[in-house]
Amino acid sequence: MLNNKLPMLITGLPGVHGYNCFHYFRKRLGDRVIGIKPAHTEELKYPGVYGISAEHTEALKHLFSTYKFKTVIDASGCCALNSCEYNPQLAALINCEFGTSISVQACKYNAQLIRFSTDMVFDGAGAGHYKEEDRICPITVYGKTMAGRGGHFERIRPHGHLQDTFAYGAFAKRACRCGGLDRA
Repeated sequence: MLNNKLPMLITGLPGVHGYNCFHYFRKRLGDRVIGIKPAHTEELKYPGVYGISAEHTEALKHLFSTYKFKTVIDASGCCALNSCEYNPQLAALINCEFGTSISVQACKYNAQLIRFSTDMVFDGAGAGHYKEEDRICPITVYGKTMAGRGGHFERIRPHGHLQDTFAYGAFAKRACRCGGLDRA
C-alpha cells in the first residue's frame, strides 16, 4: 500500500517530531526511509541519515535527485527561542530558507509533502484553536521565520500540515498564550 509513497524523506531528526517519525517509519519500511540532520550534529549516526545543513542547498538537491522521494515529512526548523532572538539571520536560514528549499525540491519531484508547523505564528489575540486560514501575527523571531516559510508552502498545495502547539524556551509563558494554551 505504501510502495507508491516511497522512498520517503524525513527532515529535522534532532527534533521530537523528526526523530520519532524517522524511527517509526524506518522500523516499518526499512531502508527506503531516509533522514536529514544538520551536518554538525555528532549524534544521530544511523543508517540512512545524511548530514545536510540549511546552507547546503546543493547537497539537498543532490539527495532529491538521487532518491527521487515520493513522500517528504518536513519537521525541520530551530525552535530554540533564545537562539532565534539573538541570531535572527541564522533563524531565517534554518526556519525559512531551508524549509522553502525542501518545499521546492518536493514540488520539483512531485512528492507528497507533509509539514510540521507551529502555532507560534499567531499573536495570541484570538481565542486559540487556530486554523490555517487565520491571520498570522508572530511576536518572536522564531514565529516570524516560521511564518516566512509559509508563503511558499501555501503556493505548492501541501498534502498535510501538522501544527505543534507545544511551546519551548524562555518565552514559554507568552508563547503558550499565543499558541492557544491557557496554562503556563
